[in-house]
Amino acid sequence: MSLPEELKEGFTLESFFDIYGNILQVIEVKGVDEELINMIAEWSQAIASILALMAAMQGDF
Repeated sequence: MSLPEELKEGFTLESFFDIYGNILQVIEVKGVDEELINMIAEWSQAIASILALMAAMQGDF
């Protein structure tokens, strides 16, 4: 993941969820269930994918 590449088109809700999911997969949070963090990261990236699909269907992509 390249943050500058991700933000070239501007900061959108889609890019937020994608970046958030990627960050959660990289960092380690002590005292928190790792499986829970991974699940939240995966769902965040899934939301970003859905938003990208919706934008593509509307012709905004």
